[in-house]
Order: sequence, then C-alpha cells, then structure tokens
Amino acid sequence: MKRFVFALICLVAVMTAASCKSETAADIAALDAAKTVLESQPDVSLYTQTLSAFDGVYDYAENVYGVDKTMFSDAAVIHAEGMDPHEIAVFREDHSRGGEDRYEISCLLLEYLKRRTNDFSGYAPAAAATVARAEVVTSDDGYVLLLICDDVDAAKAAFNNAVKASLEAASYDKENEGSDEPLLDENGYVVFNDSELNELPIYDTSDILKAYFSGDESSLSTKDKAILKAAKEIISAIITEDMSDYEKEHAVHDYIVTHTYYDEDAITAAGDPDSANPYGLLIKGKATCMGYASSFSLFMDMLGIENAIVLGAHEYSTEEHAWNMVRLESDWYCVDVTWDDPIGAHITEENIHDDTFVMNMAHRYFNVTSEYMRDTDHQWDYYGVPEADGTKFAFDEFN
Repeated sequence: MKRFVFALICLVAVMTAASCKSETAADIAALDAAKTVLESQPDVSLYTQTLSAFDGVYDYAENVYGVDKTMFSDAAVIHAEGMDPHEIAVFREDHSRGGEDRYEISCLLLEYLKRRTNDFSGYAPAAAATVARAEVVTSDDGYVLLLICDDVDAAKAAFNNAVKASLEAASYDKENEGSDEPLLDENGYVVFNDSELNELPIYDTSDILKAYFSGDESSLSTKDKAILKAAKEIISAIITEDMSDYEKEHAVHDYIVTHTYYDEDAITAAGDPDSANPYGLLIKGKATCMGYASSFSLFMDMLGIENAIVLGAHEYSTEEHAWNMVRLESDWYCVDVTWDDPIGAHITEENIHDDTFVMNMAHRYFNVTSEYMRDTDHQWDYYGVPEADGTKFAFDEFN
C-alpha cells in the first residue's frame, strides 16, 4: 500500500476547472494516484474495471472522453460497469507543453460530465445524483482528475496527500543528493519509502489451489492448467511423504534456483510479462523477483506450509523487490529465492552439490532472519510484517 502525504491543489466544482502552482513538480504514477483516490471511497467494490498505460487506457481515453493519446504522458481509469456511473480518471500531461494539454483535457472531461448528466437525468435519479456531485480537478503539477464518486471531498484529500508525499520525497532526495548515508528510523532501520515504487502484481493462484485440492480443473484457464500440471509434476519428482516441512521447503527452493534464470530483459520493453508469475518460471524457465516469489508461495500453499509474500525494496527503497516468508514450528523465516539465484552465477544441477558454492551462493537468503535481511539491503514495512527470528531451520545451522 502506498503512503502519500499533502500539497495544495486548487480544486474545482463540477462543470468548472482551475489550477494553481506548487514549488516543486509532483511525480506520481497515474495508476497509483487513481488507486489512492479509490481507497478513500466508502465502497471500493463498485469500481470493477481498471485501465492504465499498460492496459487499454489510450483507447478508452480517446473513445470515451475524446482525449487523444498525444495529450498526456500517463493516465489511469477505474470505473464501474453498466449503468453505474462511478468513475475515477487521472491524467498527467507532458510537462514540456506548458499546460495547454491540461486545460484541453479538463474541458473534454467537463463535456463528458455533461453527457453523463444527460444519460441519467429523469429515469435514474440515484445515478444522476452521483454525477451531479462529480468534479474535475486540475493542478499545476500537471494532473487532471475526473471524480465521479460518493465522497468527492475524501477523493480530493487523498490526491492532495499523494502530492504532498511526492513533494516531500523529492525534497528529501534533493537534500540528500550525493549522500551515501540512508535515512534511519527510530530503531535504526533503513527507512522504507515506497512512494516512488510501483506496486508489484501478485498473480492470483487461488483457482489453481482449488483445482489442486479438489481435482477439478474444468474451470481453469489454459495458462493456469499449464502451471498446475508443471507444479504437480515437480512435486511428484522432488517431494516424498516422509519429508518434514523444512525438507519440502528446501527441495522446492533448490529446484527453483537450479531450473530458473532471472529475466534480465524484464526492465526493458523486451521483458516477458509472464516472468512476474509462475507461468514464466515453471513453463518458460525465467522469472523476475515476483515470478520467483509467487512460484515459491504457490508450492508452499500446495504443500500446506504457511507462508507469505513480502513486497519491499532494495537500494534504499529505489528498486522494488519481493521475497517470501515461511512459518516452521511457529517461527517465521525469510527466503529470497531470487537473490539465491544471482545473475552471472546461476545454480546448476552440477554445482549445487559443491558445498562451498552452495553455501556461498545458493542459500545466502534461505531461512534467514528479518535482521539479516535488513542488514543485506532489504527494505519493507517492518512493522506490518511478522518479524522473522527463527534460527532452528537456518540453512547453515541445520544442514
């Protein structure tokens, strides 16, 4: 969950639009801003469709609002379906165009609101009342918002908070530019600041697990069937009934690092989106941190081992990262399968039997404590995640 705080933005009532200046330009991804606004609403379940720069927002903006894709650098829309008018849209203009696009976008959104008013007037009073509360919001930070929601004031406040967080983060970065010293909290931990991070997508494996335990695969998608088939074959090959939970966990960990390569193209346009889910790891043999973490978690769920995925960061919260936690005999342990399979030192079936290599490379982050993770450039919400302090099943002591 992103944490954002406030900067003054001039807000406008429905059928009007205005803007004001801030000392420093905010830098918030449109989808993050839209999600933050959504979370301020009393019933988020009304908003069932999400569009972003990665998924359909350009066509929607042009076909529904009349906003051409050349008029904005980023956008997101979260809306209801059918006759439900609830809709949140966030546009970010290209700063180099000096505000011209921002003004035009706001005018087009106001025209859209007029059309929506006509859509519901007379025969859908509840929907019409929702549209009547709507506002178009602009700011000199380059954003234009469409807020068709139940609590417009809360929506505006949420966006204001998001802007302030961005400004504070930018100010902190400027003040500490060139400094190698990280900001520490009251416990001496490197501060986890996720305001500049994107939320890592967690692949939904619930249908796969239902099919695994019920034996009914009829409702699975083609991709999920392939994931389940591969996972079942791997479990059959590496897991035996007499294994302890630790031995099962260890076997899964070692299988992943010996059969997967990190997708080095993931940060470019050539990156495979499946690298962030179990399909990429199990079928294509490549993954990003989210692919490693979600696959490891899927195996743990299938084997009945309590676990969690941690969404965090490294490099002083400038790079997003994900890893796992497992619970063995009531104690939590951290597992970073991605960093146990480092680029340039891939674990193979041959070298995994080299004790020195294994100790130095393949299990550096296997069943370690939270303290160890903090000391090795991992940042996360330390106070919202269980503290891993188990040592009984640490690899170097137990092996």
